[in-house]
Amino acid sequence: MSTPTNVTIDNQLEYTYKEITLDTSANIVDYRIKIWGRELYYSEGDIDLNVSFVDKSRGSVTIQPLRRITFAEGKGFNEIIINSSTTTATSCKLIITSGDLIVQDYTAEVSGTSSVNITKIGGEDVTNNNNWLQVLEGESSGGTRKIGYTIINQSTSNTTVYTCPASTLFYLHGISHITNCSNATGGLTYFYIYDSGGSLVSALSVSQLTTTVGNNQAQVYTYSTPIKMVASESLQIVSNGNVYQNITWYGYEYPA
Repeated sequence: MSTPTNVTIDNQLEYTYKEITLDTSANIVDYRIKIWGRELYYSEGDIDLNVSFVDKSRGSVTIQPLRRITFAEGKGFNEIIINSSTTTATSCKLIITSGDLIVQDYTAEVSGTSSVNITKIGGEDVTNNNNWLQVLEGESSGGTRKIGYTIINQSTSNTTVYTCPASTLFYLHGISHITNCSNATGGLTYFYIYDSGGSLVSALSVSQLTTTVGNNQAQVYTYSTPIKMVASESLQIVSNGNVYQNITWYGYEYPA
């Protein structure tokens, strides 16, 4: 059984705090310290201690480095019983206070390696979170703003107006799609996102014009949450040959 270097017995509230140093080079077995207090701090050490108050019938509380145990106002203890199941070459220090001294804001330095990336919060990298806020605001200094404008006159072929480059993410912030009917048979046109294999990902805009020549539509969309596109996905216009079209789009490219 280890012997603390401080064996003074205090039964009165004549002190603010008392520091007790424990030799932990061997296991501590039922070491009793008679002292009155309301708060117990583990101020220095690197092993867990099991502490019982007054007697062991109610079990023990594990106290760890930088942990504090506080009794309610008007409550306290006059004896603590300490046990440990591991040893260390360094000693441990406990601070017992009468409640007049409050010790808070403990911090501990983390060293070594970890299987968890502690620079992440909620599974997301802090830098990426900040970048995403900038993406939403459309003001990111880390991205490249892209703006496109295309005129399509009576085309029956799919027209690709933008393709997301390799190793790049593109966030589409908004589009403008203005159409004008050029033939009395009517016009139909679509603004689509396609994947690299030519499959439809999403429809952004659809314009269906009546059989009146000169009939027109203007559709403008701004996305509060930008639409994400990955490498090789493309913005395409699909239409019949009876439509004049003006297309504008804008967004930001980021490294993938």
